[in-house]
Amino acid sequence: MVMKLAKDFYCAPMGEIYPRTIPAGEACPPELVDSARALGLLEEEDKGAGDGKAGGKPGADKKAGGATGAGA
Repeated sequence: MVMKLAKDFYCAPMGEIYPRTIPAGEACPPELVDSARALGLLEEEDKGAGDGKAGGKPGADKKAGGATGAGA
């Protein structure tokens, strides 16, 4: 999976002698993904997409539970 940078990353990719700045929006070299993640430089992945949770109204289940409990 290609990880993109959210911020500029000043680093020395594997095989390079001198460090350079990789601009935001470009792919992070695979060997530096852990470092970039630790520094908070990676774009966040989509949260909530495909997590299987229903997007119903909050508290909707409470109303149903209260209605059945009132007749008991």
